[in-house]
Amino acid sequence: MRIEDLVKRFGTLSAVDHVSLDIRDGEFFTLLGPSGCGKTTLLRCIAGFWKQDNGHIWFDDELIDNIPAHKRETGMVFQNYAVFPHLNVYDNIAYGLKARRLNSTEIKERVRRALELVRLSGLDRRIPSQLSGGQQQRVALARSLVIEPRVLLMDEPLSNLDAKLRVEMRNDIRKLQNELKITTIYVTHDQEEALTISDRLAVMNMGKVEQIDNPIGIYQNPRSKYVAGFIGQTNFVEGEIRSFDKASSTAIVDVGGFEIDAPLPEPVTDKHVILAVRPEKLKIVEDFSQPPARNELLGKVESVSFLGSVAEYQIKPEGRESTILVRVHEPKPDQLKRQGDRVKIHVENEAVMIYPEDSRVS
Repeated sequence: MRIEDLVKRFGTLSAVDHVSLDIRDGEFFTLLGPSGCGKTTLLRCIAGFWKQDNGHIWFDDELIDNIPAHKRETGMVFQNYAVFPHLNVYDNIAYGLKARRLNSTEIKERVRRALELVRLSGLDRRIPSQLSGGQQQRVALARSLVIEPRVLLMDEPLSNLDAKLRVEMRNDIRKLQNELKITTIYVTHDQEEALTISDRLAVMNMGKVEQIDNPIGIYQNPRSKYVAGFIGQTNFVEGEIRSFDKASSTAIVDVGGFEIDAPLPEPVTDKHVILAVRPEKLKIVEDFSQPPARNELLGKVESVSFLGSVAEYQIKPEGRESTILVRVHEPKPDQLKRQGDRVKIHVENEAVMIYPEDSRVS
């Protein structure tokens, strides 16, 4: 399916601001972003619940701008389940099939298959009040799948479930989608959920798409400070470019008296920049016999959190007020640092990302 230059306004607010997407057949595509970024509005435009102000929506080669919601052949799974409380499981799932006037034999067979897919066989006569939250969400999922939609739309479907059940359900949803090969558009604000479940994702901010990529690309190569700050944990440090090496496409950045060698594809006019680095890319150096070399900082441990397989340190670099987070995997007991310890931190230059100082913040 294809979305071309889509705009949806509410008064003077552009909730969706010139968004274009190409979503592949059978792909699990996620719209990720904080509340108010436009992701649900975009999904509702695709579903036909809201009419866009500009732009077009295509399913394959069919323009669906003027096709009403009930004829778009989409299945919708909502955040609040939206199951009919007065109908049992069977009748909830069969609702869309009956509306399409299928014969009873085909309805029974499709509902039976749907119940098997979502692991609810044997519960077809129960009413929603007799089901857990996870089971109700499975009913909602089965009701959307049973009509064999061209596109499956899911709006924060797991946000009302507890943490353990969310993990179980997202794994089930991904497995089902892989089996059925249904083009799926999934909305969430949960970055871990998005990275785990998606083939590709679009990170949204203030109605616009900041970046589209697969989960690894989004995490390892965020194209903006906003994406770097929204996805995972990231340290941001202000710096000033001292020199630029065109041959190696690297810049030497001064950070409070320490020099950081970082990749920079092209020279920038503004020397003031923001450096970003993931906590797991920082290493604590044990050797204090030499003064800090390039890409090394001196600092003091402000706090320590031991999380079993991971130790997290908040470290305050010399000459700076704010701390940076360093994450050490599988720490050795005899090498654990304590609050107040002086440390040397090293970062490989390829782990450093540079953004303009005026980048939008998360």
